[in-house]
Amino acid sequence: MANAAAVMFPKSPSSVGSEACRLERSQMQNGERAFYTSENGDRWLLLAGEDVVSVRHVPNAASGGQRKTYELGAFLIEERHSAQNQALRALISSLTRTEESHPAAAQE
Repeated sequence: MANAAAVMFPKSPSSVGSEACRLERSQMQNGERAFYTSENGDRWLLLAGEDVVSVRHVPNAASGGQRKTYELGAFLIEERHSAQNQALRALISSLTRTEESHPAAAQE
């Protein structure tokens, strides 16, 4: 079972790698954003707290499965060949491209 603890991100914008990990809160409703739904109805959500980003798997109601929260790094490693991992990487990539094309907004 994956650890439910999440990755801590530095608050300083000059910290190494922080720009690539930043998520715009305006793009996430209630601190979460669905990024993948499987054919059987399972959903995958990106969760953002103050300094924490994690991934939650929400199984479809019929399966009777339980929700599972992954630390972001663990999800990217454990699920690296899955469709949901590819969807998350595409979302992160689109967010970082948006920041690069709007540098003034990224510095706010």
